[in-house]
Amino acid sequence: MKAIHKQITNLLNKQNKSIQQCHLKRAVLIQQQLESGCPYSKLGGKQLKTDKTLLRFKLGNYRLIIQAVNNKYIPEMLIQRKHLECKLKRR
Repeated sequence: MKAIHKQITNLLNKQNKSIQQCHLKRAVLIQQQLESGCPYSKLGGKQLKTDKTLLRFKLGNYRLIIQAVNNKYIPEMLIQRKHLECKLKRR
């Protein structure tokens, strides 16, 4: 749990984001459940059409993007919904 919380917190620090504590807890919970084998669709995640390795989860006005590679889930970015499309086009 601490390692997952640290991954999410590092992601937020890297992007200079400050989000509500409830969204942080949800992000950590999503990460834990993915790593325990729960399907992303049951957690409310959607696979992005532009890149099939990326999963999107709603966290209020933010979107958590997680990369799924070889049954490993790596948090890629936490971004406001209004900036998501523009950011994905730059990838």
